[in-house]
Amino acid sequence: MTQEILFRYFRGEASAEEQRQIGAWLLSGEDAQREFEQAHFIYEGMVLYGGSRKPAARKALVYRLRYWGRKLSYAAILAAAMVLTGLGVRYFTTESLSHEMMALQTQPGQRADIELSDGTVVTLNSGSRIEYPTTFKGRERRVRIEGEALLKVNHDERHPFVVSTYAADVKVLGTTFDVVACEEEERFETILMEGSVQVTSASDPSDVQLMKPGDMVTLSGGRLQRSAADFSRSLGWLDGLVSLEAKDFKDLMNTFERVYGVQIVTTANPSIHGLSGEIRISEGIDHALKVLQHVIDFEYEIYEGTVIIR
Repeated sequence: MTQEILFRYFRGEASAEEQRQIGAWLLSGEDAQREFEQAHFIYEGMVLYGGSRKPAARKALVYRLRYWGRKLSYAAILAAAMVLTGLGVRYFTTESLSHEMMALQTQPGQRADIELSDGTVVTLNSGSRIEYPTTFKGRERRVRIEGEALLKVNHDERHPFVVSTYAADVKVLGTTFDVVACEEEERFETILMEGSVQVTSASDPSDVQLMKPGDMVTLSGGRLQRSAADFSRSLGWLDGLVSLEAKDFKDLMNTFERVYGVQIVTTANPSIHGLSGEIRISEGIDHALKVLQHVIDFEYEIYEGTVIIR
């Protein structure tokens, strides 16, 4: 596999065929897996440290990165191979003297499942990211999530599981819950299916909500609010559905961008008050917009992957 193709993949510019080639190549053996991880380590190092260096300095940097790249664990390399077989997912890894962190990021329109070292299973919705250690150490099992994920946490009373987000920490012992944390949209939401959860505001540690199954906690006006959950609306993405309920038209279009993997430019802002229901994601963005046109007045066109709404 050429370095040029691998670097295109790391930049998110590889074609679907190139991604399939990389996935098949990674499954061919440990040598390919190590070469992939070494190439990624070199690429990340060049991006972080090599931007303005002269050619001779960049060459020396590559040699140093190759040396350190060989010291990455085999577990991280194997994880990269497993992730790449599910197209549309990006994998990243960093290493320190005491622990190794990895991150999984789904692309718009894609989902991914991952099992953590403690047996916890995480399903990432499209356009979401999780950062987690290869092995949990210490008193807590802590991960960080951006976007949306469903977590089925493996019970361990002595080591509470904590999900960190921009808005709050969600602390559990063993449970199943959904968390949404989209800082750009100022949206935070946690729904509890089973077990127990404690949600603590990131900005005010005294703002704490204890949840029981069927509860939903959201962030409103800078405070955590607890209410009854609407499972059909909030968890439809697990069945390939997107909810039409949103606070405004722009918020709904942000959701469409994430799940359909398109860019939407809009000058329209029609009222969607009282809008409800779900649309199957597999039907595509054109179908979703046509359905909306039955109840909302707007026009649209799709030009080279960009949706223009007026």
